[in-house]
Amino acid sequence: MMSDCTFNANQEASKKRKINGSASDYDNDSSSDNGNESCSELAGVMKVMMDMQVEMKSMKCKMNEMENKLMKYDRLEEKVQDLRNQVEVVSCTSLEGHSSVDEILAVAVKAAKSLYSDMDESINAKLRFHKQLIDNQQWEYSAEPPEPYEDNEIEYDEDEMQLYTDMYSSIKSTTNKMRRGEHFGLGFGVISHQQGEDEDETFLHDEVMIPHWKEFADALAQYRHYLNQCEDRDLFRLCFCRVQLNSEVLEMLQKALEVTPFNELSLKYNQSGNNLVSFATKALQNNKRCKVLSMKGNTFESGDFVEVKNNLLWETVNNHPSITTLDLTNCFNPYLLSSIGSSSSLLGDALSRLGKLTNLDLSENGISGEKAIFVANFVGTNPSMLELNLTSNKINDDDAAKIAEGLAKNNTLRLLSMYRNHSMARNGAKTLFRAFFGDETSLNSVAASNHTCRIESDWRPLTVYNRRTTAPKVNRRQKLYHTLDRHYRKSSGGVLELIDNELPNDDKMNLACKLMPIILGSVQLYSTAASGEIDPLSIVYEIMKGWRMPLLYEKD
Repeated sequence: MMSDCTFNANQEASKKRKINGSASDYDNDSSSDNGNESCSELAGVMKVMMDMQVEMKSMKCKMNEMENKLMKYDRLEEKVQDLRNQVEVVSCTSLEGHSSVDEILAVAVKAAKSLYSDMDESINAKLRFHKQLIDNQQWEYSAEPPEPYEDNEIEYDEDEMQLYTDMYSSIKSTTNKMRRGEHFGLGFGVISHQQGEDEDETFLHDEVMIPHWKEFADALAQYRHYLNQCEDRDLFRLCFCRVQLNSEVLEMLQKALEVTPFNELSLKYNQSGNNLVSFATKALQNNKRCKVLSMKGNTFESGDFVEVKNNLLWETVNNHPSITTLDLTNCFNPYLLSSIGSSSSLLGDALSRLGKLTNLDLSENGISGEKAIFVANFVGTNPSMLELNLTSNKINDDDAAKIAEGLAKNNTLRLLSMYRNHSMARNGAKTLFRAFFGDETSLNSVAASNHTCRIESDWRPLTVYNRRTTAPKVNRRQKLYHTLDRHYRKSSGGVLELIDNELPNDDKMNLACKLMPIILGSVQLYSTAASGEIDPLSIVYEIMKGWRMPLLYEKD
């Protein structure tokens, strides 16, 4: 189960309170049942200590078992050495022939010591975690509730004050969970405003939140003790969505992530400038476990983002040992950039250095023209990409033709999403259709087309073929049978004409004799892999009725 630490301010807010500007409205969180608190804390300490005792006893037994095994290996090594000495005395021969025994013994001892070391590290990790839990029994959240009313030049309405309340509550709740070593479930998070798509809904940085970010960063650094001793330590998801992070906050988070492993880093709509790109780059360099990076909604500008201009971020992603998925939705949108040309060159630089990814999301980037050429070349180079998302771009018919050319050269891509490209008309969709279906007038063309990539689009015929749940050979059968089906519907004798056109004129008779059993068998196979509207017996009947059958019977 993946552990998620996603920032979402709305999940912590229950109802809006009337704001009167006094700090007393925020003190409810720190004034609850002091009489029962000390008892619950003592009970918590007792329970943790009892659990530690049981676990330590179990670990001690395992350590004793390993020590006994090591002692046996040591005794075995001594016996082998004694035997070696006796052989030398009796025969005075070389012991080179016994080197394999030495190697086997050395490997066995090394494996036992490695296992012992792993168990020892596991025990130490659990001890560090439980020690941290005991220490945190006395810990209290020290940051005071934010009071933005102190700035007399700014007046906040009730909704704005609720945002501060939600952010404070979310950060505090997340911090408390990490201090207690709790497992994060799906759906946990902090967002500054409603989950819309407008960039102006991001919660902007305020100095009054600095103490709270410090509490969070300290807890995040300690959370490594929990992650290092649990089985799903590689499944920690860290997400900051619609929260502006200034350089001071990013520096605190950077230090915490130097020691805390994470599986996914999502930075969405943060409006944090080039500092955010530098933060992501350093975080990936320090963490080799991360598999997913999202920079969604953070617009890249060549003048502001030095790391992007120098391609440092792309090189870090491409050379990372674990990253497979990159989300660059709405990162190169020309309508949010000062220069349309800069967005095209930035996208081209990124694609030229991202050949090792398996999943790439380029939605909402205004891809058309020069950008579409970059994407087509990227697809045509046949990288390791399995899924490419081009949803909600500006791809037109000409762009679709370029992408189709690249797709014809690709045999690794499994999914190409192109929903909501409203600039692409029917002609563009047909061009893409021919790229993975082939020429319907030729069975050879259909057989040689792309049978691995599924295209998802608003144009339904694009979504019918190359199903992801079926093997390529089954997709091929389906398309071949549907080709026969269409020609049967088109006209009487259409199937005969289609097959006859595949044969060279100089040797039609001999080839017809060889092809007849293959074609009849293929109709049976293809019909079982397709939802043909025409009964396969109708196609067989047409072939038997008219296709050179008298000549076949006269053939010796």
